[in-house]
Amino acid sequence: MARPKRSAGTVAAGLVLLALTAACDDSNSYGSYYSSGTNDSVRIHTVAQESTAEATLPLHAAEAFDIGRMVVDDNGFALYRYDRDSADPPRSRCENACARTWRPVPARGELRATGIDQSLLGTVTRSDGTDQLTLNGRPLYRYTGDEMPGETSGHGADGAWFPVTPDGGKVRDSGAIARAENPGTLTDTDVELLVKVRQAGLWEMPSATWARERGASERVRAIGLPILVDHGRLDAATTDLAARFGVRLPSEPTVKQQDWLGEMRSAGSGEEFDRIFANRLRLAHGKVLTYIANVRAGTRNETMRQYASTGNQAVLRHITLLESTGLVDFEALPAPVLDASATSAGAALDTEATDVFLGVVLAVFVSGATVLLLWLTRQSRRRKAAAPGGADDLTATTESGERTHA
Repeated sequence: MARPKRSAGTVAAGLVLLALTAACDDSNSYGSYYSSGTNDSVRIHTVAQESTAEATLPLHAAEAFDIGRMVVDDNGFALYRYDRDSADPPRSRCENACARTWRPVPARGELRATGIDQSLLGTVTRSDGTDQLTLNGRPLYRYTGDEMPGETSGHGADGAWFPVTPDGGKVRDSGAIARAENPGTLTDTDVELLVKVRQAGLWEMPSATWARERGASERVRAIGLPILVDHGRLDAATTDLAARFGVRLPSEPTVKQQDWLGEMRSAGSGEEFDRIFANRLRLAHGKVLTYIANVRAGTRNETMRQYASTGNQAVLRHITLLESTGLVDFEALPAPVLDASATSAGAALDTEATDVFLGVVLAVFVSGATVLLLWLTRQSRRRKAAAPGGADDLTATTESGERTHA
């Protein structure tokens, strides 16, 4: 079963946000999400997932941090296949109400893809006369329940709908965080983690979209899509958990995060944008990683342990991607600081190591002293036996006297 759609209030809070362009407008096609207000503030809003473009948007092979390779459209949204369709010959069996929930990807003009074998792309004519895009013979769809890039909330719906892989197969792992039988309660630190991850997505997804569009470096443009897809997946998991536990999430980035977006928007060149993008995101990911690790190590809630482990995978991956640009200024990053608990733990480890070392030295000393004492005792006995009038002579004299007397 697909996860139920979020409430309209949650959507209005800004679940679909990206497309951070200086000249964006609300009339953009399926998946335009960002508008900039006065004073460099950022307002997030949603639009219907509709495609009005005259040409087919390019497809992309993307690798999500938790479920592996999948196919997304140019806005990062997952594409699906339907097991009840046929691939040879291609035929769509999703019509009428089905097609309103699972929207056929239209095929118009040139078919383009990155990371996908171009020869696998094709089209099929539907019963209404429109052309639908196919991948290795499989008709492709978008799920209206997916509200974030990379989200795959339709995974396994009706036992027949699955995100599609670059070769036309199906993604089998849903990557979903299991629902605990007893969800328990959250501590303040658990709640704060949900808030921090949510706010990270609210500015890093637009940043990633901008990187794809404005990056001067090929590497910066390349890492934009995986960061976008991963943060979309994290945001979907975050909003789902928040709904389970009744946590209210923010709907816009912090003031500082909006300032960082403003820096990128105001970059005078592609090279300057690349530098700001790599360093701002690297700094932010490092801070979030520390918080995630603390929650993972100490939370009492099993669901939050799973969530923190998931977040840890994504953040570590993004740190590696950002560092791969060669633009990160490591000297500008905060130096590691151990907190009191870490220092105490380290001191305990040092004390234990010292105790072990002293114990080994003491054992060696005692063993050596014992061997020396035994050796001295033996030597003393030998000297007594060899001396005149010693034990051997006395025995001999006694025996001789006894014989004479006899």
